Amino acid sequence: MYQRSLFIPISIILSTLSFFSSAHIEHDKARYVAENGIDKGHCDKPFRACKTISYAVQQASKGDKVLVASGHYKLESESDIFYLQSQLVPVKAGFNRMDHFQVQSPVNNPTFISNAPSTMHDALYKAGFTIVNDGKSNLNSSELKVKLAKVKQLSHKQSNETCQNGTAAGFECKNVDLLAHIPLNSFSGNPASGSDIWGHIDLNTHIEYALMAHSDGVTVFDLSEPTQPKEVGTINGVNTTWRDVKVYQYFDKVQNSYQAYAYVTAESSDGVVIVDLNNLPHSISQLNDVTAREQSIHNVYISNIDYGLNLPLPQSDANVIIVGGSKTGGAFRSYSLENPKNIPLTFQNTQATRADYTHDAASAFIKDTRAQRDCGETSGKCTVLVDFNENEMRVWNISNSENAKLLSSISYSEVSDDNKYVHSGWFSEDNRYVFVHDEFDETRGELNTTVRVFDLQDLTSPIQVASWKGNNQTIDHNGFARGNRYYMSNYERGLTILDISEPTDPKEIGYFDTFPSSNNSSYSGAWGVYPFLPSGIILLSDINSGLYILKDNSKKEAKDRLSFTTHELVFDKTGLAKIPVNRSGDTNLATSIEYETLNGSADETSDFTYKTGTLNWQAGDNETKFISLDITKIFDGTKPHNNFFIRLFNSQSQSAIGEHGYITINLQGIASVGNISLEKNAIRIAENQGSIEIPISRLGGSRGRLDLNVDLSNTSLNSQDFSVNHTQLMWQNGETAQKILTINLIDDDISEQDEVINILISTTDEDGKEQKNQLTITLLDDENNLPPEISLSQGFDIAPRGTYSGVTTLVSDPEGDDVTFLWQQISGSPIEFVDPTNSLMSIIVGDISGEIELQLTATDQRGASASANVTMTVVVPEMPAHTSSNSSGGTLYWLTLLLMAFIKRRKI
Repeated sequence: MYQRSLFIPISIILSTLSFFSSAHIEHDKARYVAENGIDKGHCDKPFRACKTISYAVQQASKGDKVLVASGHYKLESESDIFYLQSQLVPVKAGFNRMDHFQVQSPVNNPTFISNAPSTMHDALYKAGFTIVNDGKSNLNSSELKVKLAKVKQLSHKQSNETCQNGTAAGFECKNVDLLAHIPLNSFSGNPASGSDIWGHIDLNTHIEYALMAHSDGVTVFDLSEPTQPKEVGTINGVNTTWRDVKVYQYFDKVQNSYQAYAYVTAESSDGVVIVDLNNLPHSISQLNDVTAREQSIHNVYISNIDYGLNLPLPQSDANVIIVGGSKTGGAFRSYSLENPKNIPLTFQNTQATRADYTHDAASAFIKDTRAQRDCGETSGKCTVLVDFNENEMRVWNISNSENAKLLSSISYSEVSDDNKYVHSGWFSEDNRYVFVHDEFDETRGELNTTVRVFDLQDLTSPIQVASWKGNNQTIDHNGFARGNRYYMSNYERGLTILDISEPTDPKEIGYFDTFPSSNNSSYSGAWGVYPFLPSGIILLSDINSGLYILKDNSKKEAKDRLSFTTHELVFDKTGLAKIPVNRSGDTNLATSIEYETLNGSADETSDFTYKTGTLNWQAGDNETKFISLDITKIFDGTKPHNNFFIRLFNSQSQSAIGEHGYITINLQGIASVGNISLEKNAIRIAENQGSIEIPISRLGGSRGRLDLNVDLSNTSLNSQDFSVNHTQLMWQNGETAQKILTINLIDDDISEQDEVINILISTTDEDGKEQKNQLTITLLDDENNLPPEISLSQGFDIAPRGTYSGVTTLVSDPEGDDVTFLWQQISGSPIEFVDPTNSLMSIIVGDISGEIELQLTATDQRGASASANVTMTVVVPEMPAHTSSNSSGGTLYWLTLLLMAFIKRRKI
């Protein structure tokens, strides 16, 4: 009891008395820098500080912070500029080495920095630095100008730049062209940093998309013109460094169209956010159901899908795999995709501890002898999950999604456990080899970039068979195999492409450097890569500079290429179909490639016969080979047009997969009329908002005229409460343009209950098929409305020149309405809000003193608002007398001071 009561006051002090502690500096581990430090070790002890900011950043992990003691520092290279602006590893100045970096006080601990570009002065000042701005300190050399130009290019768009003589638009490259670059400042909302990326092809329209996660949410780009990506929309989330996204697509027979959803996770309070992609290319939306069964989640993965089309693999079950979550020690948990809009939990290891934490995962659908021999699956099919566990790689049989079984585990001894972080990996396309990434072996183990290769020919006894080493110490992050290419996001190196024709002897064959200033072992540069789009373009996400659309020319350099002759074929007869596959280039070696059919709107049970196999070419053979399969559909003039797909994979020898790695097999029939789609089926809106526009889309087809009826007969409201501009909308044959239904709201002065408008939107197509969509609009009365209830915790003392939070905000709305927020300053010397629309206070304070009064206003959907005020006092702290650095006196002094301050404040 005593320990608990003592802990609570100290916790309160550490979370509120900002200028007495480092509590309002970013959380997680600190790295320390001092003018008389030494660039050696990990910089993680205050009494063993490093000398330079650059070195300290390279020792930090994502989410760490770098604290800089008073002294004089100088920017030496353009990489220093990136490090000082990093959101992943923020740098703060104004500390004192003698008090063990406990207090940020730029006034008492002046930290001078020179050579900083003028564009950085404001940000550096807010971080606690004092800018040296005389003629001597500002280097105007041509060398510096070149360096700054490299930095500047990352904030500008580029388009359609060929890699020539080792560069494309100033980016170093080899065998990779730049199709487009969208910097973060061109995203709506201007996010501070990028994170992971995934791709999607809408099989209704065959338009490709990029989904890039970032600190503020996830943004979708239309890649109809790869050199001119267009932003479709953004789903916002809680601000965080880590955010991940994956996509699942399937054919819905009821909707008669392909449906797709993105699953977004973050290390925040977002849980699993499900994003509806079914109104592309017009818009995206967040489903009302946000899976709150997990809170902070590191990553998301989907098993048993083809990662180019995001369709489920034949004869398998796809599952969402959550890893690094807030429950069961962060061990992986499985969720069923039977209903993609609401994914129920199917497996969790309730006995798991933190030692079972899964950082990332990859899977393979095994159909060879290993399924029965190693997995014990008599069906001859086994879903194998590889769990990257920080310390080792674990191999699981998850064929039964409700009962996972551990098959084996393995690690390596090339670096010590302290210098190891088994981070992620991916299977080769033959499902035999796993390429493994370690995030610490470069930073702590001082190795050059190292990718390890494990042979899983025996799932119960994997062995390491090779490793690839780069020519620098950049960190390998995530990688994916496509054909005999391995695409890797390589932080400061950008994109690295390996030729894995011989998996036990990978060779670098291409790269594109998105962080041109340096090749150090820091967490800057490329975060994620996606190489699976059927068009062959490569998507790359960069922490510092946004989205890159790239073209892999290493395939052209390949001696041998295997490809479908086209991206689609049409068949209109039942019987044997022959699909040609070409070989081009050097044919001196024997080669082969595998193929497999994938269900689409056409199904293997009624329209074609599932087939998988291998095409073989002998040395010197360049003849076209054919995939022969049975079309079983009855073409009688009454069946709709439908399709399925064939994919090429696991190319052997030196053969790369060429331009067409997928083919769409169209089975002739009646063209689709299309489906009527609403962005949302339920809307809440205040009656004082004037009007509401409801977009209605025709997706998946355009045959014939469609007349859309708007039926309000099930609505009991008085017609004086609203009016509808049109009760009938129409699409002509071949038309797919979005239609808008406008409802005018009439704001009366009557105090009444919330009212509901029920709208039935229906159509009957020329085939006599009826479609119905129900829309419910709840009109929120603004007369009979109570304002939100709001309270703020007590203000506290802060020091000049710092960024502070720590005020607790409690807000509730009596009617349960959505609430928006706005912070304003009422009195005192001017300060700056980091985000005035966030419910939590975060302010930047300059060289000021005295009281500042702040006000938070909460406004509900109906327009009612309430406010609460808090007063902060800016005080220059008096520094304690110097005590010996090998004594605990400094710490004791500060702990005593903290407790005295708390007791004094409690008496007040």
